[in-house]
Amino acid sequence: MKVNYIAFALAITAILIFPQDKSVAKQGSGAKKELTQDRVCRIENAAQAGTECRSGDVFLYLPVQTTNTKLPVIVSALFCDFDRSITTSPESVSCIFTDKRRAQWKEYGVKLP
Repeated sequence: MKVNYIAFALAITAILIFPQDKSVAKQGSGAKKELTQDRVCRIENAAQAGTECRSGDVFLYLPVQTTNTKLPVIVSALFCDFDRSITTSPESVSCIFTDKRRAQWKEYGVKLP
């Protein structure tokens, strides 16, 4: 089995660099939301992220093949929580998944649950 060392390094880096504080302030309020980071949602096709991942998951986008160099930026914009660290390479993304921009998913071909 061929190991993708860049993808593996991204996954480990993402897990290690995210803040260890288990709570995060909800946007626009003083309430706290639990962020456990106990599940990695690995996606090869960005269109499936909406049905496979849940808010708070460690999101790991590792496409089998990509010819679109803008895809990691688009994926980050659609699915990453910008209040948390985002790690990218030319082909992949690791971040904390959010559905905050769910209203825009359909125009990018993302399947809705």
